[in-house]
Amino acid sequence: MFGSLGGYFIEQKLKSTCSKFEEDHTFEYRLRESTLIKEKFPDRLPFIVERRPGTNYEEISKNKYLVPTELTIAKFIYTLRKRLRLTPEQALYVYINNQLPSNSSLIVDIYNEYKNEDGFVYMFYAMENTFG
Repeated sequence: MFGSLGGYFIEQKLKSTCSKFEEDHTFEYRLRESTLIKEKFPDRLPFIVERRPGTNYEEISKNKYLVPTELTIAKFIYTLRKRLRLTPEQALYVYINNQLPSNSSLIVDIYNEYKNEDGFVYMFYAMENTFG
């Protein structure tokens, strides 16, 4: 599911990061919130999106997303790019468990494979200028 060629993983040497959302809220709170979200919106899944530490770009204004199950990662990245107001020259990379997900991966598959014990998937983003 992750990777770009033949199902191989693209491993990134990123230090393990803890989400700010995880630090700010207890496990019980996060579990209760994800459970309520999934009950209220059965066709959407809870994702937390945060800037990867060390990235020199502004924080995204919204960190909690209810993502439709049938959406691909590519379409979700498009949503994030619009929210971050990125120019075409800027690349956006998203990491789940320090891996780059394949653009064709469905959100539901990623959720089922990589959800945290609290019911959220934690995704980090980083940016890089590709043309300059």
